[in-house]
Amino acid sequence: MDAHTIESMEAATPQRDEHATLFLQEDSALGSGAAPLPRGLPPDILEEAAQRLSYLSLATVVIAAVMFILFNFVIRRDELQAFDVTAHFALQAISLTIFALSRWGHVQPLRLLDLGVAYQVILAFGAGLLINRRPWPEDAMIPSWSPIAVLVLLFPIFIPNTTRRMLLAALVTAAMDPLTLFWWVHKGNAQPPLESMIFRFAPTAMAVLLVAVYAKLLRRLGDKVMKARRMGSYRLVERLGRGGMGEVWRAEHRFLARPAAVKLIRPEMLGAIGRSAIDAARRRFEREAQATAALQSPHTIVLYDFGTSRNGDFYYVMELLDGLNLDALVERFGPQPATRTAFILQQACESLHEAHTRGLVHRDVKPANLFLCRYAAQCDFVKVLDFGLVKVHRAGDGKLTQEGVATGTPAFMPPELARGAPDADARADLYALGCVGYWLVTGALLFEAETPMGMAIAHATNEPVPPSRRSEIEVPDALESLILSCLNKDPSRRPASALELAHALEATQLAEAWSDERARQWWQQHLPEHTHRGREPAAAVESRSL
Repeated sequence: MDAHTIESMEAATPQRDEHATLFLQEDSALGSGAAPLPRGLPPDILEEAAQRLSYLSLATVVIAAVMFILFNFVIRRDELQAFDVTAHFALQAISLTIFALSRWGHVQPLRLLDLGVAYQVILAFGAGLLINRRPWPEDAMIPSWSPIAVLVLLFPIFIPNTTRRMLLAALVTAAMDPLTLFWWVHKGNAQPPLESMIFRFAPTAMAVLLVAVYAKLLRRLGDKVMKARRMGSYRLVERLGRGGMGEVWRAEHRFLARPAAVKLIRPEMLGAIGRSAIDAARRRFEREAQATAALQSPHTIVLYDFGTSRNGDFYYVMELLDGLNLDALVERFGPQPATRTAFILQQACESLHEAHTRGLVHRDVKPANLFLCRYAAQCDFVKVLDFGLVKVHRAGDGKLTQEGVATGTPAFMPPELARGAPDADARADLYALGCVGYWLVTGALLFEAETPMGMAIAHATNEPVPPSRRSEIEVPDALESLILSCLNKDPSRRPASALELAHALEATQLAEAWSDERARQWWQQHLPEHTHRGREPAAAVESRSL
């Protein structure tokens, strides 16, 4: 292996590609029960705000406990009142409940924000009861920030919400101070002088005004962010995943009712640093996108659009699919029947055959890039994703990948690519597809190694263990023979083409046994449609070089 190959391998991930790829599960917030997206802030910022609710509630538990001990055992040192103890432990219980719901309750982000508003008001009510329980001093008061005023300002800063919710929460929170005061007056406390109440409540009123200004500024900022997230005719709606190379978003067309997946790629992750390098990466990106868009197989992901965003990120706009990739399939449901495996591999062969006849080599065939989905009325429809490593293999054509860099995922890398061969052809994809078939029937990688380099060396030198010896399910001889033929170290001894492999799979008649009815029953049992209307993006976010 050359030095560039070794460097690239060491930069890759040591384990299976879930470390190189950020997968998205089908139980995303886009399901049928998802609340409509609010206006005012980008959804991902609101989601992060909901996540911060857990930290704020936990901090409240700690701070309240410290204050309770200091006030009752260090400063006052008098007999504990039952009301103080009850109020303290009630607030602690509520805070711990909010913490548990935000961390482990699987509550949608927008519902958590609603809980955050209620939590803010409850904290203000409890604080008002405690600070107003004792009579106010008779001397003139100096304006100061009460705990309630602090709450009015604190929550919008740490947990920004929509404009309307922030203003409503600030007003109701501020009202807890006079409300609890007059409740204790009704219970027998003396009513404070008007001047004292003005001094006491003035900072809280100022806090509400500050929240109003903050909400307006935040709304303007949100509008600017949303404008910046327009990719051509598409508007980014919700971030679905994030990885080392960029992000995947759910997007909407500005005029058509067609959802899409937008994959953003940062130029610096392509090794493009400096104007000339970025321009070269942009030209390569455009050639790759055009090569992918030219493919017409129904089993190849549809590319709607591509371009460069305002901040310089490259982006693909692709169809949004309903389903899960083969990595997630095996991780969740274990090894797959031989009949289903043959059915899946045949469809992948159709996509690869068209690409190969056009002189394109995928170079990163792996379970994460084969997507099993509901497609129109069909179940178990395969889509081949992410032709981002595509390489032209025709005389006179330029390479679409960088010279001297080993590309792909180590766990599914053909021996010739692992050795750094510069002229790997379409049979490299068939080797990787054999690794996918091995993964489907065994639930295990072809080779195990602790490092990417060890994985690459194993592919280059080790002979595979027949899948029937490692699988808990029956692997027919015909399918095993085809998988092992794809895994031959010598490319000339593999199937000559994806079409030849598809015909060989068809000759086994295994795929015919996996009928539409069986596929439909599987989906209805494991991923019923009424609970699986959320969509995964049609591409993953990778952390390795294109």
